[in-house]
Formats: sequence, C-alpha cells, structure tokens
Amino acid sequence: MNVSRCLSARFIPEASLLAYSNHAPKTLYLPLSSSASAAPARYPHRPPDMASLISCPTEIHLMIISEAFRAHDLAQTAQGRPELYRFVDRRMRKERRAQRLQMFRTLSLVCSAWLDPARTVFWAEVTLFAVGDLVAFARAVQQPASKPACIRRLHFRLPLSIDQKSVQAEEELMLEAKEAKAHFPAALRLLPAHLEEFYVDCDNHYPARNHVLYHCLSLACRDPAWTIAIPRLYIGPRPSLLFDTLAHFRFARSVRALELSLTSRDDCQTFRSPLPHVQLESLALRLEFDGGLYRNHMPRATAAAAKALRGACARLRSLAVHMLAVEDVDAAALAQTMKHVFTLAGRPLAALTIAASATPYLPSNSAGFAAALAAAHAFVPCPALRTLRLHQVGIDPDVLQQLQCAGLEELEVAVSRPGCPVLKESLLACLGAPELRNLQRLRITCSDVESVSLEVFRASCANRNIVFTVTRKCDE
Repeated sequence: MNVSRCLSARFIPEASLLAYSNHAPKTLYLPLSSSASAAPARYPHRPPDMASLISCPTEIHLMIISEAFRAHDLAQTAQGRPELYRFVDRRMRKERRAQRLQMFRTLSLVCSAWLDPARTVFWAEVTLFAVGDLVAFARAVQQPASKPACIRRLHFRLPLSIDQKSVQAEEELMLEAKEAKAHFPAALRLLPAHLEEFYVDCDNHYPARNHVLYHCLSLACRDPAWTIAIPRLYIGPRPSLLFDTLAHFRFARSVRALELSLTSRDDCQTFRSPLPHVQLESLALRLEFDGGLYRNHMPRATAAAAKALRGACARLRSLAVHMLAVEDVDAAALAQTMKHVFTLAGRPLAALTIAASATPYLPSNSAGFAAALAAAHAFVPCPALRTLRLHQVGIDPDVLQQLQCAGLEELEVAVSRPGCPVLKESLLACLGAPELRNLQRLRITCSDVESVSLEVFRASCANRNIVFTVTRKCDE
C-alpha cells in the first residue's frame, strides 16, 4: 500500500482538491444572483457584469473572496461557546475545515479569474488533526498549485484518532510516523516568514502518537536560519514525558501573546530552557490540575514555567490564569501556585484575569477563594492595572489592597449565585474601597440576571456614576 498516496488523497484542506482546482473549467459561468435574466452556464456569451468582474484587478477579487470566507467563518464561530471553540472542540474545527473546502469549490467556479485568489484565501488557514495529516500536508506543499506561503493561521490538533486495538491501525500509524518524520520538517521550513497564529494542541495520554509533531519541530529547529514571526502562539496540552518544551519553539520570533497549558505533572525538566527572542505583552496560563497523587503538584509546574518565562514578561500588560479541575486540591497548594504565577506580573500590568472551572469542579466555598489567596499574600502591586476580571473565584477588599490598583477602571465578576451572602458582602465592601475610587464600569456575569440581590449593586453604582451591567452566564 502506498501510504503517502492514500494519505495525500484524503487530506481535506488541499491535496484532495489539487487535481480538481488545476483542471477547473476556465469558461464556466456561475450566476452571482438568482435573476431570471442571468445566462446559463452553457451559453457561450457572458453578460456584461461578468466581463466586468473578470477584468477587475486581482486585489479586488481577493478582497471579495476574503470577505466571503470571513463572513462564513464568523457565522460558524458564533454558533458555539468561544472557550470550547478555542480549546477543545475538534468536531467544530473539522466541520469548519470541510466547509472552507466547499466554500473554495463554490467560489472558484464563479469565473476563471477567481480560481487563484480563492486558493490563496483558502490556504490562509490550515488545520491538521492527525499524524497522517502531517504526511499529507508535506505531499501537498510539493504540488505546483500549492500556496504554503499564503498560510496565516496554522493549527495542530492531534488527539488519539485510531483504534488502539487494531493491529493494522497500529502498523499504519508506524508508517505514518516514519513518513512524517522524514518529510514534515522540510514542509515546516516552507512556511512563510510571518504567521498570525501558531496553535499546537496534542493529547497528553498517547505520547507515542503525539511525540511525532514535536519531533518534527525539533528537527526543523536544527536549521538556525529558520525563523517565523508569530504574534500569537498557543502551546496546549503536550505528550507526557516531553522535556524542554519551549526549545521546540525556538523558531518563533516577535511573539506578543502566548497561551500555555500546564499540568500538575510538569516540572523543571518540562521547562528546562526559556523562550528566546520574545517579549510578551499578553500571557494566558491554563492550569490543568490532575487528580490522584499529582493533584497538589501544580506549584512545582508553575515555578518551573515562571522561571522559564520571566525574561519574556518584563513588559507584560495582560495576564490571565484559568484553573481547571481544582476540586480536592489543598488550599495551600493553590495559594503557592498563584504566588509563582504572580511573580510574572509587574508594574506595567494593565489587565488581570483569574478564572476557575465552574461547579461541580470548583469547591463549594469558591466565593472565598480570592480571600484565601489574599490571606496567603499571593498578589503583588500592579499600579497600572485598569481591568480586573474574577470568574468563579469570589472577591475580597484585601485583593484590591495588595494589588494597589488605585487606577482600576473596569471590574468584572462572574458568579454562580449572585445572592450568596459572602459574595454580596465582599463586593459591597470592595465598592467602598479606596482602590476603586476611579472605577467606571462594573459587570456581573451570572445565571440569574433577575435576582433581586443585584439591585443593591445597581443602586451602589448609580450613586457613584458607575456603569453597571449584568450578563447572563451560559450554563455548563
């Protein structure tokens, strides 16, 4: 079996349509409207509006096609919850890839002048879901009609995709892995010098499968001349036993926003080297607390990550911390975890977000979580702070005092029960704190937007000319 030919044929984004697009009809007329006067495709004469369309500059074609793709992508994104779309919903991404292919086919048949611009816009976003896709992509970029230089957003989402019990599937995987290691590093070096986004998300339970991508990245990094400017870099879950994670991204330059996932199993070997040539403006940490023996080991992981990232965070302006599955984690371990994280925050910090997974993953005393952090003196002064978001962690005046955020303008609090007495008392006390004397906007996100408990906050804000808004929280 010719594995590479089979894989290349099934690769949805490009290889499966190369023959189709190369031999697309040059005179096919597809009406742009449903008007009865539009000429059928079999007629040899096009109406004047089609002739005018074909004669337009390529830039106009690109603009029209880009807007068509953009409108379609935005409509699809709005259908789901953004956090799921961003982090875990592979199914939605697969549907998006298939629909982008259909959009390309539709637009490329409008007229011959639209074929190449449609291919250009189509190549702007590439998402790969399996090791076999790496092989198929490496084959596709060798084709004359391919446009790897047009890629702007490159996403890798590689969880388990074959049946572990199938011997044939395991043999196919070994062939895929061997071929990917042989050809994909060269394909990586064909990427453009600038990408808008580089996204890597691997299943950490199947290291044999998902080490392939990181192995290819490591091989490509052996060429010191290979660099890519990447404003947004996302390093999601990684294969277990992967050492020196950030060294696999030495090619990244001009990174301004970094999203990094940590698990309780990470340690100093996971983050042995810093991320060079980077000065971050935005950092988002996704802390996945593993259960069992490792549930209290997150301080070790955050200490190692903070040490590796400290040099890149000297001018950090936005810091977000998302904690997942923190049930059964000791309060001392949580406090120490956040202490390590806040060593990355400094005086230039303008926006801070602290979020925890909602019930049932968050302990019942979540309203006092922020107070517990303040009691442990986890926060550091951030005098430039303008925006503070606290989601499912409660709030406490001591938090504001330790942050020394006298210039805070926007406060957002997400809660499960707005009528919680502890939360109500703490938030009212915060509104009277000197650190909020310049507050301009207060936003509360909750499931019960009609709760009478919200009226006391509304009245307090009205007395100080603070804009008060309530947003309904989607149920989990």
